[in-house]
Amino acid sequence: MYMTPAEKENELRLLFEQWLNGAGDEQTLNRLSVYADDPDVQHTWQQLLDDAPAAPAAVLPRERQQQVIDTVYARLSSAIPALHYNKPVHRMRPWAKYAAAACLLVLTGALGYLFFREGGGPKETAPVAFNVVPGNTNKAVLTLANGATIVLDSAANGQLARQAGATVSKTEEGQVAYREADSWSIAGQADEYNTIQTPNGGEYKVMLSDGTAVWLNAASTITFPVAFTGSERRVSISGEAYFEVARNPRKPFKVEANGAVVEVLGTHFNVSAYPADAIHHATLLEGKIRLMKDAESVLLKPGQQARFGENAPAISVTTPENAEDAVAWKSGTFNFNNLDLATVMNQVSRWYNVDVRYEGGKPQASIVGVMNRSTDLATVLKSLELTSGVHFTLEKGPERGTIIVRQ
Repeated sequence: MYMTPAEKENELRLLFEQWLNGAGDEQTLNRLSVYADDPDVQHTWQQLLDDAPAAPAAVLPRERQQQVIDTVYARLSSAIPALHYNKPVHRMRPWAKYAAAACLLVLTGALGYLFFREGGGPKETAPVAFNVVPGNTNKAVLTLANGATIVLDSAANGQLARQAGATVSKTEEGQVAYREADSWSIAGQADEYNTIQTPNGGEYKVMLSDGTAVWLNAASTITFPVAFTGSERRVSISGEAYFEVARNPRKPFKVEANGAVVEVLGTHFNVSAYPADAIHHATLLEGKIRLMKDAESVLLKPGQQARFGENAPAISVTTPENAEDAVAWKSGTFNFNNLDLATVMNQVSRWYNVDVRYEGGKPQASIVGVMNRSTDLATVLKSLELTSGVHFTLEKGPERGTIIVRQ
């Protein structure tokens, strides 16, 4: 339907007011995206930002996300003259630039409507010849002690196997659950070990025989005994896993991860130990854990994170602003909180099952931002490009795609 410039201006003002007051929804953002680069209303955007009230009614981004919004605003200001403020930045209403950047960040990052390059203006998004959209992510392969394998995402619900000391079932919720047999029936038996492995782009939850719940992130592996028959409960992982350990002070729970051991009594914690990552970390959310590596041993309190790895000569302990960031993946979110570009691209590579190639060296960029892991890859790369100044090209290969990273 044709609309005059005056009609467009009226609708834009109404939509912006709805967004500003927190009353907008996805439809509001979709309509705003239509006007994001409409030349008929560029002057209206400027007026709306200049005339914004001294304090917004909408909920502003959390303080720790303001860094990325500052960065986005600076890049938008240089790319889109129509969104420049004619007054010095330090004299602006302090929240107004966040309103402008946050609104357009949602439009460009979540909806993928515009594509920005450093030094140039906005351009309409070109058709994407190759893209990756996450599909069914609840997938993994179970390898039994006898070497038999079961593809869990295609296996039917119900009992999968009977092993010495436990039965293995797939629940209606799509997780694997081990149920330990009576203690008298497993006494004296040798431990049998199973392995669950998630592929790139997959996740899975397993309930161990002692009642411990484990969530595996993409490209991760856990090896564990079918039944815990000894004086301790010991498992090993590669990749990333979140644990909610069943309490049993008489039988401590231990996790082996890339040369380190996390000793647990009863707690919630996350361990990330991907071979491709230079630094690994264990993050404690609740309870108490001890991290041991070589001759070192550190005790963590809730909210603390221990970092270790080949590039870390010693275990270091920090207190992140929000320890929950470490398990954002479990809730379907990428949380890039001051991460270096290489670490971010490792996460992207594992989740979207693509390779990453750097041309001209690895850019020294720090990434801050939050995105849904259901977002398609092309949109994620556009958002990262907007906030970092690094350029990405997505190429299709014979088996899987490759992201080309250039400064």
